[in-house]
Formats: sequence, structure tokens, C-alpha cells
Amino acid sequence: MCASAARLINRHTGSSIDIDQLIEDTDMQLLSYLSRPSIDYVRAVVIMASLNGGECRFMMYNALACLAASLVTRLGWHMLDARPISPDITWREWISIEIKRRTYFVVYQIDGYLSMLSDRSMTVPESRCLVHVPGSGPWWDNLGSPRISGHVPSQFDPNMSKEDVVKSGSLVHSFVDLCSLNRIISQVNDVLWKLKLGLPTYPHGDDFKPDIKFFKCYTPEDMNVTLPIRSLFEIGEFRRIHQMLDEWQRGLVSANKMKDIADTNHAFSSFGSYTHRIHQMRIRYFCLYTYSVPVMHYLHLANRPSFFETQSPNKVFADSPDVASLALTDAPENKAIYDILSNVFTERLNSGLLAYDVINESWRICVDVVYDLVRHLDCNQDIPLERYDQVMPFCLLTSMTVLIRNARICKHVIETSGDAAKVGNARDDLVRSTAALRRLWTLLGDLNHVWRVEGVEYLMRIMQVEEVVNAADLLSGLSL
Repeated sequence: MCASAARLINRHTGSSIDIDQLIEDTDMQLLSYLSRPSIDYVRAVVIMASLNGGECRFMMYNALACLAASLVTRLGWHMLDARPISPDITWREWISIEIKRRTYFVVYQIDGYLSMLSDRSMTVPESRCLVHVPGSGPWWDNLGSPRISGHVPSQFDPNMSKEDVVKSGSLVHSFVDLCSLNRIISQVNDVLWKLKLGLPTYPHGDDFKPDIKFFKCYTPEDMNVTLPIRSLFEIGEFRRIHQMLDEWQRGLVSANKMKDIADTNHAFSSFGSYTHRIHQMRIRYFCLYTYSVPVMHYLHLANRPSFFETQSPNKVFADSPDVASLALTDAPENKAIYDILSNVFTERLNSGLLAYDVINESWRICVDVVYDLVRHLDCNQDIPLERYDQVMPFCLLTSMTVLIRNARICKHVIETSGDAAKVGNARDDLVRSTAALRRLWTLLGDLNHVWRVEGVEYLMRIMQVEEVVNAADLLSGLSL
């Protein structure tokens, strides 16, 4: 816990905790206790996995997250509800199971996001997850309420309205919403994998098809797609995943609408009171919205010919955006982006964050998602930075790559198009993109005292977008 809070302790108390050394020592101590796993040990691994990710120690983040997933499987927590629970279960017995259940779902959440960053399937397939979502009840979440011996919370109610969720003060719903997003992430990975391997063309040329006799599961299923296509939106599974993401985002409780109920961000009459829980709920839903932004980008940045570049992209897509005239795919800053992001993401995600040939329908979704993010941040700007979690820098970084490319595309249209209407729209979009870019860059700099964001200042300085350079100069004192 000291390692997790070290940056804030240093900032607010004047202390000088050596964060790097403390993290290294804690990581080594965790490995020394590996042979004696317990609930507390698993939770410590989860906390340190998140901390290592927030501190840009991505290989250790990978290792600890995979260790946590392996531990909960080895301990059998993915089978907690494989057998019916006795109706005569005692309070303490139920608490013991519920702790394991909630810890398992925290690991499930981390494993889901890591699977997206690592371009792999989740550690435990859904077909083997026999675990109920956590129980719920407002009196269970209210620490000030007396405990009723022999009574346990009811099962989770997925049909509760947004208004009733807020009235209940139950924090479980935001927790389950994040688990639901991870289910969607798993499906995004599966769909993109099937698209890559299941189309009638195949990498390395039309004359080559892998004939792996040992691993029969390697053979992808037939996507029943007639090539060429104009967009991945012509494929039903792609449309379905987009709709799921959109409905999930629109189904979230609005953090902004809880602003008045949450009262204050700093003082509460008692820990665990209704006001305190509403504040915690607002923070969770504020952060949950930002979780979906990189996932939406991940999905739609695959809707491009270069995603299938080893599969003769002209045979997959009927046509593509005019990338050659942009003359940007080999821009020097792309190498800097790749060098920085390759430490975090896989090749597939990296290439999407550099590509200019995204089909217009998906590109506009990517841009509009960022504009909606800026509105979300502005509506909730009273929330202290200390309450943001480590996914926020990831969200900001992917969003800024979209805005940078959009600004370049707008400038290209302004300089080359003879269509007055297109030029006017491009000018408006350029103003909006650069304003949003400045907003996100400033926030990323402010977040540096909470989560380490290495390499970003260098990256932004070589973008050669005037507004960004000005913003970088204003924040040049920060050590990013």
C-alpha cells in the first residue's frame, strides 16, 4: 500500500520515498512467498500488478497479472459456484466465499485488459468460469449499518434502473459493469482474430495455406464473407461488437448527474455513509467511461486495408483512403510513436495507432469518441486527479494519436481540396481537434504525479503540430 501511494505521499507530505526501489523490493518479496498463496497474497499480487503498469514497468505488469490469473485458477476460484451453496450457509462462510469471488473478478478484469494489450485470449475461457457475480444490497455496502447475523446479500440484479442504482448506493453495479466490459473485450479479440485468419485470403500469398495437423484448433472458422468489401461493417460480427460497446457505454450511470448528490470530493461525515458511497460510485463511473474509449479505438482502427496487409489488402477491400497523397505513413514521428508504444502494446495495436488508411466510417467514430471523452472530462473536472486510475493515461494516449492524425488529415484537405464545403468542414474539425489535443495533453501532464508517463513529452514535441508544441512548451517543466 505504501508503494501504491508513494507518489501522492511524496507530493503532499514532502517525503522522498524511493518509488522504484520500493516497487522492486515488494515485487521480489511477492515472488519469495509464491509457494504459500493465500487470499491476501493474491490481492497483493493484483495491487502490485496494477502499480507496475501505472509505473511503466510493463514486463513486470505482464508477469504479475498472469501470475494472479494462474493463482486464482490453481486455487479453484473460477469454479466457486460449480456446486450449489447450502441455504444454511453461515455469515462467515458466505463472507469467505464472497471475498474469493470478488478477488477473482478483479483478476478477471486485469486479465481482460491485458489480453487486449497483448493480443491474446484470456487466461481462463468463459466456458470454464463458473462464478456468480458478487451479491448486492445497499445495507451490505453501507459500513455504518449493523450486520444481521445469518442473513446474506441478495444476488446481483442486472435489471435495476440507473436511478435505482444511485438510490441504493450499492457499489457492486459499477464493479459488474467493468466485468461486462471485459467480456466485450474478449469478444473483440476473438472477432479480430477470426477476421485476420478467417477471410478467403491468407498471409504469405494465395498459394499458401497452413496445414497444421497437430493443432486442429488453429484452423479458423469460415466468416462467409464475399470479397472485396468496402468496410468491416459489412460483416455481422463486427457490427454486433460495435453495438455491444455502444450500448454498454450508453448504459452507464452518468457521473456528472451524481455531482450534486456526491456533495463534496474531500470531506464526509463518516466513512461508508451513503454520501461517501455515492462519491465512490461517481468516481467509478467516471473512470469506467474512460475504459471504453481505447476499446472502441482498438476495434475500429482495425477497419483498414493495412490490417490485412499480408493478405493482399486490395483483395480484401474494394478501395481505401488516399494514404499516398498524405505522405505521412513514413513520417519520422511514427517511428517515435512505435518505439514508445512497442513497450506497452502489441504489433497489431501499435499499427492501428499509426495508420492513416482507416475506413472513413470507423475513423469518424474514433474521432467522435475522443470529442465525447473531452466533454466527459469537462463535465467532471471537479473530480481530483488523485481519483483517476491508471487506465486514464492509456485512454489519453490512444486518443491523442487519433487527434494528431485527424489534425494532419484536416490540414491536408485544406491545402489540397478544391471543394469549398470540404475545406470549411476541415477547418472546423481542425480547430476542434487541436483544442481537444491541448486539453488532453495538459491533463496527461497534470497526471504525471499520479502515474508515470515516460516518453510522451519527446513524442509530442516532434509532432510538428503548432498547437501541441505550444502546449508542450507551457508544460516543459514537467518530467514526463
